[in-house]
Amino acid sequence: MTSWHQSFTQDLLNQAARAYGVAPETVSHVGGFENLIYGFRRDGRDLILRVTHSSHRSRELIESELHFAGYLAEGGVRAARPVPSYSGRRTETVETEDGYFTLACFEQAPGGLVQAGHPAWGPRLFEGWGEITGRMHKLARSYTVPADMTRRPDKDILTLDPAYLSHPDIALAHGRYVEVETHINALEPEPDGYGLCHRDLHHKNFFVHGETITAFDFDDCGYDYFVQDIAMAVYYASVLGDWARPEADPKRVSEFAKRFLDSFMNGYRREHELGSHWLKQLPLFVERRRCDLCMIFLQNAVAEPPSTAVREWLDRNLEQISHGNTLL
Repeated sequence: MTSWHQSFTQDLLNQAARAYGVAPETVSHVGGFENLIYGFRRDGRDLILRVTHSSHRSRELIESELHFAGYLAEGGVRAARPVPSYSGRRTETVETEDGYFTLACFEQAPGGLVQAGHPAWGPRLFEGWGEITGRMHKLARSYTVPADMTRRPDKDILTLDPAYLSHPDIALAHGRYVEVETHINALEPEPDGYGLCHRDLHHKNFFVHGETITAFDFDDCGYDYFVQDIAMAVYYASVLGDWARPEADPKRVSEFAKRFLDSFMNGYRREHELGSHWLKQLPLFVERRRCDLCMIFLQNAVAEPPSTAVREWLDRNLEQISHGNTLL
Protein backbone atom coordinates (compact mmCIF):
# COMPACT_ATOMS: atom_id res chain seq x y z
CA MET A 1 0.00 0.00 0.00
CA THR A 2 1.44 3.38 -1.01
CA SER A 3 1.38 6.45 1.24
CA TRP A 4 -1.29 8.16 -0.85
CA HIS A 5 -3.64 5.22 -0.29
CA GLN A 6 -3.31 5.80 3.43
CA SER A 7 -3.83 9.56 3.08
CA PHE A 8 -7.35 9.02 1.74
CA THR A 9 -8.93 9.10 5.17
CA GLN A 10 -12.48 8.42 6.30
CA ASP A 11 -13.04 12.16 6.47
CA LEU A 12 -12.08 12.52 2.79
CA LEU A 13 -14.33 9.58 1.92
CA ASN A 14 -17.18 11.35 3.74
CA GLN A 15 -16.54 14.45 1.59
CA ALA A 16 -16.53 12.31 -1.54
CA ALA A 17 -19.83 10.68 -0.62
CA ARG A 18 -21.46 14.05 -0.06
CA ALA A 19 -20.16 15.27 -3.44
CA TYR A 20 -22.18 12.49 -5.06
CA GLY A 21 -25.25 12.91 -2.92
CA VAL A 22 -25.10 9.72 -0.85
CA ALA A 23 -24.54 8.84 2.79
CA PRO A 24 -20.93 7.78 3.58
CA GLU A 25 -22.05 4.52 5.18
CA THR A 26 -23.54 3.40 1.84
CA VAL A 27 -20.16 3.63 0.05
CA SER A 28 -18.12 0.41 0.12
CA HIS A 29 -14.51 -0.21 -0.89
CA VAL A 30 -14.22 -2.46 -3.96
CA GLY A 31 -10.49 -2.51 -4.68
CA GLY A 32 -7.96 -0.68 -6.78
CA PHE A 33 -4.22 -0.33 -7.29
CA GLU A 34 -3.32 2.82 -9.21
CA ASN A 35 -6.69 4.21 -8.10
CA LEU A 36 -9.05 3.53 -5.19
CA ILE A 37 -12.40 2.06 -6.26
CA TYR A 38 -15.67 2.30 -4.32
CA GLY A 39 -19.21 1.19 -5.07
CA PHE A 40 -22.53 2.77 -4.08
CA ARG A 41 -26.14 2.95 -5.19
CA ARG A 42 -28.01 6.15 -6.09
CA ASP A 43 -31.44 6.69 -7.64
CA GLY A 44 -31.81 2.97 -8.29
CA ARG A 45 -28.48 2.68 -10.13
CA ASP A 46 -25.27 0.89 -9.14
CA LEU A 47 -22.36 3.30 -9.53
CA ILE A 48 -18.57 3.26 -9.20
CA LEU A 49 -16.55 6.00 -7.52
CA ARG A 50 -12.91 6.18 -8.60
CA VAL A 51 -10.44 8.13 -6.46
CA THR A 52 -7.15 9.18 -8.10
CA HIS A 53 -4.23 10.89 -6.42
CA SER A 54 -2.65 13.83 -8.25
CA SER A 55 0.72 12.03 -8.28
CA HIS A 56 -0.83 9.50 -10.68
CA ARG A 57 -3.06 11.70 -12.88
CA SER A 58 -3.96 15.37 -12.87
CA ARG A 59 -7.57 16.46 -12.78
CA GLU A 60 -7.15 17.87 -16.29
CA LEU A 61 -6.05 14.52 -17.72
CA ILE A 62 -8.95 12.76 -16.00
CA GLU A 63 -11.39 15.29 -17.44
CA SER A 64 -10.03 14.43 -20.90
CA GLU A 65 -10.34 10.71 -20.21
CA LEU A 66 -13.98 11.07 -19.19
CA HIS A 67 -14.77 13.20 -22.22
CA PHE A 68 -13.34 10.52 -24.53
CA ALA A 69 -15.15 7.69 -22.72
CA GLY A 70 -18.42 9.62 -22.94
CA TYR A 71 -17.82 10.30 -26.65
CA LEU A 72 -17.33 6.58 -27.31
CA ALA A 73 -20.46 5.67 -25.35
CA GLU A 74 -22.49 8.23 -27.33
CA GLY A 75 -21.11 6.67 -30.50
CA GLY A 76 -22.40 3.22 -29.65
CA VAL A 77 -19.49 1.67 -27.75
CA ARG A 78 -20.64 -0.32 -24.73
CA ALA A 79 -18.58 1.55 -22.14
CA ALA A 80 -19.20 2.48 -18.52
CA ARG A 81 -20.52 6.03 -18.88
CA PRO A 82 -19.23 8.83 -16.67
CA VAL A 83 -21.84 10.12 -14.20
CA PRO A 84 -21.81 13.77 -13.01
CA SER A 85 -21.44 14.66 -9.37
CA TYR A 86 -24.40 15.92 -7.33
CA SER A 87 -23.55 19.46 -8.43
CA GLY A 88 -23.38 18.43 -12.10
CA ARG A 89 -19.61 18.51 -12.56
CA ARG A 90 -17.66 15.88 -14.50
CA THR A 91 -15.15 15.52 -11.64
CA GLU A 92 -14.69 16.76 -8.08
CA THR A 93 -11.53 17.19 -6.00
CA VAL A 94 -10.64 16.92 -2.33
CA GLU A 95 -7.43 18.50 -1.07
CA THR A 96 -4.73 16.83 1.05
CA GLU A 97 -1.36 17.90 2.43
CA ASP A 98 0.49 15.98 -0.30
CA GLY A 99 -1.64 17.03 -3.29
CA TYR A 100 -5.26 16.31 -4.08
CA PHE A 101 -7.61 13.51 -5.06
CA THR A 102 -9.79 13.64 -8.16
CA LEU A 103 -13.16 11.95 -7.86
CA ALA A 104 -14.87 10.45 -10.90
CA CYS A 105 -18.08 8.45 -11.05
CA PHE A 106 -19.17 5.83 -13.59
CA GLU A 107 -22.05 3.50 -14.25
CA GLN A 108 -21.45 0.00 -12.93
CA ALA A 109 -20.88 -2.27 -15.94
CA PRO A 110 -23.33 -5.20 -16.04
CA GLY A 111 -22.07 -8.77 -15.69
CA GLY A 112 -18.66 -9.82 -14.44
CA LEU A 113 -15.13 -10.82 -15.34
CA VAL A 114 -14.41 -13.74 -17.64
CA GLN A 115 -11.13 -15.62 -18.00
CA ALA A 116 -9.83 -18.94 -19.33
CA GLY A 117 -11.92 -21.80 -17.95
CA HIS A 118 -15.14 -19.77 -17.93
CA PRO A 119 -17.88 -21.12 -20.25
CA ALA A 120 -17.92 -17.81 -22.16
CA TRP A 121 -14.16 -17.89 -22.86
CA GLY A 122 -14.04 -18.74 -26.55
CA PRO A 123 -14.40 -17.54 -30.16
CA ARG A 124 -17.67 -15.61 -29.69
CA LEU A 125 -16.22 -13.64 -26.80
CA PHE A 126 -13.03 -12.99 -28.77
CA GLU A 127 -15.09 -11.69 -31.71
CA GLY A 128 -16.98 -9.36 -29.38
CA TRP A 129 -13.67 -8.19 -27.92
CA GLY A 130 -12.48 -7.39 -31.43
CA GLU A 131 -15.74 -5.70 -32.36
CA ILE A 132 -15.72 -3.27 -29.43
CA THR A 133 -12.05 -2.48 -30.11
CA GLY A 134 -12.77 -1.86 -33.78
CA ARG A 135 -15.65 0.49 -32.98
CA MET A 136 -13.43 2.45 -30.59
CA HIS A 137 -10.84 2.88 -33.35
CA LYS A 138 -13.45 3.85 -35.93
CA LEU A 139 -14.78 6.59 -33.64
CA ALA A 140 -11.30 7.68 -32.54
CA ARG A 141 -10.46 8.64 -36.12
CA SER A 142 -13.00 11.47 -35.97
CA TYR A 143 -12.45 12.45 -32.33
CA THR A 144 -11.28 16.01 -31.64
CA VAL A 145 -10.05 17.17 -28.27
CA PRO A 146 -12.02 20.22 -27.09
CA ALA A 147 -9.92 23.39 -27.08
CA ASP A 148 -10.30 23.82 -23.32
CA MET A 149 -9.11 20.28 -22.48
CA THR A 150 -5.68 18.76 -21.95
CA ARG A 151 -4.55 16.34 -24.64
CA ARG A 152 -4.01 12.76 -23.44
CA PRO A 153 -0.41 11.42 -23.57
CA ASP A 154 1.24 10.03 -26.70
CA LYS A 155 2.33 6.39 -26.97
CA ASP A 156 3.72 4.23 -24.19
CA ILE A 157 5.74 5.59 -21.30
CA LEU A 158 7.99 3.14 -19.47
CA THR A 159 8.07 3.70 -15.71
CA LEU A 160 11.18 1.96 -14.39
CA ASP A 161 13.27 3.02 -11.42
CA PRO A 162 16.85 3.25 -12.82
CA ALA A 163 18.13 1.64 -9.63
CA TYR A 164 16.63 -1.66 -10.79
CA LEU A 165 18.83 -1.72 -13.91
CA SER A 166 21.66 -3.13 -11.79
CA HIS A 167 19.63 -6.36 -11.64
CA PRO A 168 20.91 -8.47 -14.58
CA ASP A 169 17.51 -9.94 -15.53
CA ILE A 170 15.83 -6.52 -15.49
CA ALA A 171 18.71 -5.09 -17.53
CA LEU A 172 18.24 -7.91 -20.07
CA ALA A 173 14.50 -7.26 -20.46
CA HIS A 174 15.07 -3.50 -20.54
CA GLY A 175 17.67 -3.79 -23.30
CA ARG A 176 15.28 -5.78 -25.47
CA TYR A 177 12.46 -3.32 -24.64
CA VAL A 178 14.55 -0.36 -25.82
CA GLU A 179 15.46 -2.19 -29.04
CA VAL A 180 11.80 -2.96 -29.82
CA GLU A 181 10.66 0.53 -28.81
CA THR A 182 13.14 2.05 -31.27
CA HIS A 183 11.55 0.09 -34.12
CA ILE A 184 8.04 1.07 -33.01
CA ASN A 185 8.89 4.76 -32.75
CA ALA A 186 10.13 4.69 -36.34
CA LEU A 187 6.66 3.75 -37.61
CA GLU A 188 4.70 6.48 -39.37
CA PRO A 189 1.56 7.47 -37.37
CA GLU A 190 -0.87 7.23 -40.30
CA PRO A 191 -4.45 8.50 -39.72
CA ASP A 192 -6.03 5.08 -40.37
CA GLY A 193 -3.73 3.38 -37.88
CA TYR A 194 -3.10 5.92 -35.13
CA GLY A 195 -5.32 7.77 -32.69
CA LEU A 196 -6.65 7.93 -29.15
CA CYS A 197 -6.77 4.35 -27.82
CA HIS A 198 -7.92 2.60 -24.66
CA ARG A 199 -4.40 1.09 -24.46
CA ASP A 200 -5.30 -1.40 -21.69
CA LEU A 201 -8.34 -3.36 -22.86
CA HIS A 202 -7.47 -6.74 -21.39
CA HIS A 203 -10.06 -9.03 -19.82
CA LYS A 204 -9.88 -7.39 -16.40
CA ASN A 205 -11.07 -4.13 -17.94
CA PHE A 206 -14.38 -5.28 -19.30
CA PHE A 207 -17.38 -7.16 -17.92
CA VAL A 208 -19.39 -9.72 -19.83
CA HIS A 209 -23.16 -10.02 -19.51
CA GLY A 210 -24.60 -12.70 -21.77
CA GLU A 211 -22.80 -11.94 -25.01
CA THR A 212 -22.39 -8.21 -24.33
CA ILE A 213 -19.01 -6.72 -23.43
CA THR A 214 -18.88 -3.43 -21.51
CA ALA A 215 -15.49 -1.73 -21.35
CA PHE A 216 -14.24 0.40 -18.47
CA ASP A 217 -11.05 1.82 -16.96
CA PHE A 218 -9.83 4.28 -19.59
CA ASP A 219 -7.22 5.53 -17.10
CA ASP A 220 -4.34 4.62 -19.47
CA CYS A 221 -5.95 5.95 -22.66
CA GLY A 222 -3.58 7.84 -24.92
CA TYR A 223 -2.53 8.40 -28.50
CA ASP A 224 -0.97 5.29 -29.99
CA TYR A 225 -0.93 2.96 -32.95
CA PHE A 226 -4.23 1.07 -33.13
CA VAL A 227 -2.31 -2.18 -33.34
CA GLN A 228 -1.23 -1.53 -29.74
CA ASP A 229 -4.79 -2.26 -28.57
CA ILE A 230 -4.84 -5.45 -30.66
CA ALA A 231 -1.48 -6.53 -29.25
CA MET A 232 -2.71 -6.06 -25.68
CA ALA A 233 -5.71 -8.29 -26.35
CA VAL A 234 -3.60 -10.97 -28.08
CA TYR A 235 -0.95 -10.95 -25.40
CA TYR A 236 -3.20 -11.08 -22.36
CA ALA A 237 -5.57 -13.67 -23.81
CA SER A 238 -2.67 -15.92 -24.88
CA VAL A 239 -0.38 -15.54 -21.87
CA LEU A 240 -2.64 -14.48 -18.99
CA GLY A 241 -5.96 -16.04 -19.94
CA ASP A 242 -5.78 -17.49 -16.44
CA TRP A 243 -4.36 -14.67 -14.33
CA ALA A 244 -2.98 -17.00 -11.66
CA ARG A 245 -1.07 -19.23 -14.10
CA PRO A 246 0.68 -17.38 -16.95
CA GLU A 247 1.37 -19.60 -19.95
CA ALA A 248 5.13 -20.18 -20.18
CA ASP A 249 5.28 -22.52 -23.20
CA PRO A 250 5.99 -20.42 -26.34
CA LYS A 251 4.49 -23.04 -28.65
CA ARG A 252 1.15 -23.03 -26.81
CA VAL A 253 1.19 -19.22 -26.66
CA SER A 254 1.79 -18.96 -30.41
CA GLU A 255 -0.91 -21.51 -31.29
CA PHE A 256 -3.51 -19.88 -29.07
CA ALA A 257 -2.58 -16.39 -30.27
CA LYS A 258 -3.26 -17.39 -33.89
CA ARG A 259 -6.70 -18.82 -33.06
CA PHE A 260 -7.52 -15.82 -30.89
CA LEU A 261 -6.45 -13.29 -33.51
CA ASP A 262 -8.58 -14.96 -36.21
CA SER A 263 -11.71 -14.59 -34.05
CA PHE A 264 -10.76 -11.15 -32.74
CA MET A 265 -10.19 -9.73 -36.23
CA ASN A 266 -13.48 -11.21 -37.49
CA GLY A 267 -15.21 -8.93 -34.98
CA TYR A 268 -12.80 -6.02 -35.45
CA ARG A 269 -13.35 -5.82 -39.21
CA ARG A 270 -17.08 -5.47 -38.74
CA GLU A 271 -16.33 -1.99 -37.38
CA HIS A 272 -12.95 -0.89 -38.69
CA GLU A 273 -10.53 -1.90 -41.43
CA LEU A 274 -6.88 -1.79 -40.44
CA GLY A 275 -4.27 -2.12 -43.19
CA SER A 276 -2.52 -5.49 -43.39
CA HIS A 277 0.84 -3.73 -43.06
CA TRP A 278 -0.13 -2.76 -39.51
CA LEU A 279 -0.91 -6.34 -38.52
CA LYS A 280 2.56 -7.32 -39.73
CA GLN A 281 3.88 -5.11 -36.92
CA LEU A 282 1.86 -6.98 -34.27
CA PRO A 283 4.82 -9.12 -33.07
CA LEU A 284 6.76 -5.94 -32.23
CA PHE A 285 3.99 -4.63 -29.98
CA VAL A 286 3.48 -8.03 -28.35
CA GLU A 287 7.21 -8.29 -27.69
CA ARG A 288 7.24 -4.84 -26.10
CA ARG A 289 4.47 -5.88 -23.73
CA ARG A 290 6.28 -9.10 -22.85
CA CYS A 291 9.46 -7.19 -21.92
CA ASP A 292 7.44 -4.64 -19.96
CA LEU A 293 5.66 -7.35 -17.98
CA CYS A 294 8.95 -9.15 -17.29
CA MET A 295 10.31 -5.96 -15.76
CA ILE A 296 7.15 -5.46 -13.68
CA PHE A 297 7.24 -9.03 -12.33
CA LEU A 298 10.98 -8.81 -11.65
CA GLN A 299 10.60 -5.53 -9.74
CA ASN A 300 7.81 -7.06 -7.68
CA ALA A 301 10.00 -10.11 -7.00
CA VAL A 302 12.59 -7.91 -5.28
CA ALA A 303 10.08 -7.19 -2.50
CA GLU A 304 8.20 -10.50 -2.53
CA PRO A 305 9.18 -13.86 -4.08
CA PRO A 306 6.85 -14.73 -7.00
CA SER A 307 4.67 -17.82 -7.18
CA THR A 308 6.10 -20.96 -8.76
CA ALA A 309 4.03 -20.35 -11.90
CA VAL A 310 5.28 -16.76 -12.28
CA ARG A 311 8.90 -17.82 -11.61
CA GLU A 312 8.66 -20.48 -14.31
CA TRP A 313 7.13 -17.92 -16.68
CA LEU A 314 9.94 -15.46 -15.98
CA ASP A 315 12.67 -18.06 -16.48
CA ARG A 316 11.24 -19.23 -19.83
CA ASN A 317 10.72 -15.70 -21.14
CA LEU A 318 14.11 -14.40 -20.03
CA GLU A 319 15.75 -17.36 -21.75
CA GLN A 320 13.90 -16.55 -24.99
CA ILE A 321 14.80 -12.86 -24.74
CA SER A 322 18.47 -13.71 -24.15
CA HIS A 323 18.48 -15.74 -27.39
CA GLY A 324 16.70 -13.00 -29.35
CA ASN A 325 13.54 -15.08 -29.83
CA THR A 326 10.28 -13.13 -30.18
CA LEU A 327 7.05 -14.45 -28.70
CA LEU A 328 5.12 -14.47 -32.01
